[in-house]
Amino acid sequence: MTVIIGLLCADGGILASDSQGTDLEAYVRIEVVSKLFPLGSHIAWGTSGPNGLQQVIKESLDEAARANWPAKALPQLRPTIINKIVGRQKEGLSNYVALPGTRPPELEGIVCGHTAASCWLLEITRDGQQEQHNKFCAVGSGKRHAYNLWGHLRHFEPHLGTVEIGKLIAYRIVHDVITNEAAFVGFPIKMWTIQEGGVVELPKAEVDGLGALMTGWRNEEKQSLRRFLEGLGPAEDAALDEQA
Repeated sequence: MTVIIGLLCADGGILASDSQGTDLEAYVRIEVVSKLFPLGSHIAWGTSGPNGLQQVIKESLDEAARANWPAKALPQLRPTIINKIVGRQKEGLSNYVALPGTRPPELEGIVCGHTAASCWLLEITRDGQQEQHNKFCAVGSGKRHAYNLWGHLRHFEPHLGTVEIGKLIAYRIVHDVITNEAAFVGFPIKMWTIQEGGVVELPKAEVDGLGALMTGWRNEEKQSLRRFLEGLGPAEDAALDEQA
């Protein structure tokens, strides 16, 4: 099981994920090396689905990547990316053997790039459909919870801020999905940034640092709420009563 999120900021994009793999037949949890991968120098992607199918897609996409991709806009790159991923989706279904207790392989993915001087976010659904997003998207078993969390944090408007702000919001979303759906997703959190300078995987120390910042952020939220309520005087209280 998986949660992968994509987040666009004013100066780039972010992909973040959990690191747990699950064998549903054996009920075994497995920590995977990564669910996120670079594609050339300025694109990163990740998928939720069977590891074997993911490996085949990686080989296919890596073979398609070209050195001049950073100069191409999404409409030029989109057909190749979609054909590779959707083609492997179809291949996985065609090879599926319907045995008792098994289910067809389902795969969905996110691709984020900074090409032709613009950043973009593309989702490929499990039925082969595609959708471009301008702020946020999520895939995997934790998708619904990730969108709920995004609904609580979107007022910070990371799409208008820097990647530094976006990294903290992305960490908080994936962290809270993991802690609330521990049966399906797990630590550690992996994160990549996609900017004009290229694709970068955040080292473990930096990701851990985001965890410390998130704790401080939450503590500050508690204190700011108390300060806000304590600062309301009689006039403000009366105004609030009239509005109610």
